[in-house]
Amino acid sequence: MDPNRVQELATLLDDALNNVVIKRRSTSEYMDIRVYQHYLNQVRISHNFDLSFIFSIYEPSIENAVIKGKICELITEELSEHIQDGRIQSAIYGIHGGMTNGYPLEDYLGKLLDLAMIHGSQPTAYEFLMCVNNQSGTYKGFSMLSGLSLESDLPIFDGIRLDKLPTSTSEPPPFFPKSFSNVFPNFQPADFSRKAIITIDHSISPAFLKPFPPSFEMNPFNKTIASTDAPDFNLGLFCQALSLTCNVSVRPIMSWIHVGEDAIFVPRGPIGGGMSYNSQGFNDRSSVAVTETEITEAKDLYRNMLQLSAQTHDSLQIPIDRWIKSKGPASYVDKMIDLGIALESLYLGGIKGAEVRFRFNLRASWHLSETRNERIDMMKTFKQIYDQRSNAVHTGVLPEEVTVDGARIPTYEFVTQAQDLCAMSLKKVINDGQLPDWDTLILG
Repeated sequence: MDPNRVQELATLLDDALNNVVIKRRSTSEYMDIRVYQHYLNQVRISHNFDLSFIFSIYEPSIENAVIKGKICELITEELSEHIQDGRIQSAIYGIHGGMTNGYPLEDYLGKLLDLAMIHGSQPTAYEFLMCVNNQSGTYKGFSMLSGLSLESDLPIFDGIRLDKLPTSTSEPPPFFPKSFSNVFPNFQPADFSRKAIITIDHSISPAFLKPFPPSFEMNPFNKTIASTDAPDFNLGLFCQALSLTCNVSVRPIMSWIHVGEDAIFVPRGPIGGGMSYNSQGFNDRSSVAVTETEITEAKDLYRNMLQLSAQTHDSLQIPIDRWIKSKGPASYVDKMIDLGIALESLYLGGIKGAEVRFRFNLRASWHLSETRNERIDMMKTFKQIYDQRSNAVHTGVLPEEVTVDGARIPTYEFVTQAQDLCAMSLKKVINDGQLPDWDTLILG
């Protein structure tokens, strides 16, 4: 990038700011530039502040026609290969969609003026020319997770991290989607205090294109996860690894894309974008504080999950999903049913007929135990898991206590024990890389 070109644009922007006014469209009414700068700052720090109305009515205007002409000429020269009939397409189309015929070049001039008012002419000129030369832009993907809380931000992979939500605020953070307040009008700061958000850096290219013809149907933009460690990061799989590591149900309960107000490739004006959410996830207020050590363990488990064959991966999805469901808010009857489905799917694999209960107990005990005595004890526990799952399914009730080898255990403790054994089984299969050959395991 030519530093002389940066200085040329910076000087022009300085001259423009000395001649800029904030004018109401089609009228002679003006807004004080200091008020306008205050609004530009507010939208960057406040979720509840919306510039859509102001952008739709007011715009920065350079009163000196010569200066305006010079800036427009420079912008046109830099973006000439992407301009058609005075319009240019932006990578924002590849993120949020929008108009196939692009945006007027005037909108990019307005964006440069807005940024120069906030950050200064030199940084704005540098960022603009850097974006044009690199032909790429960045944005972030966010997913709020159930089950986890954070005391401090934790890195996961390069470009991927767990961020802590603010402990106290009267409004959602500024990077939350604007539609959030409409979907959740009864938002309370305590609802999200210290909750974990997984943040994923993304890149998109090219930053600019010629506007598409009206019949254009494909999306020519290339979106990638900006991570050298995990360019194919699988959020769903990592949530499963986090769940098994932290012994809690971890699910994305709200996901959205955020393009910063300072993104050069986005023309002046409000940035759209929606969100997806799982309303049931908001009902689960239980959470555990995740540590750096657990993140390391979850990463190791995640890497092992990625190495599984397609067949082994598929065979684990029902057991994992049901185990995670058992960790959510539900009655102990429902938890026992989910655990029974998880463990039977894992240890029986669709086997039917006589001696199913015996095979279930035998396989589980050999899989999780090392010595003869351990296997005998484990068989007794799995016998009760099978029986209590049957009680839950056929009667809809569980006793207050469960007897295992003569010891009476409160049902809530037994369910927790069954959950732990199920998690142990799943992690062992994942870390071993495959399901055992049961005949070989038992017969040697």
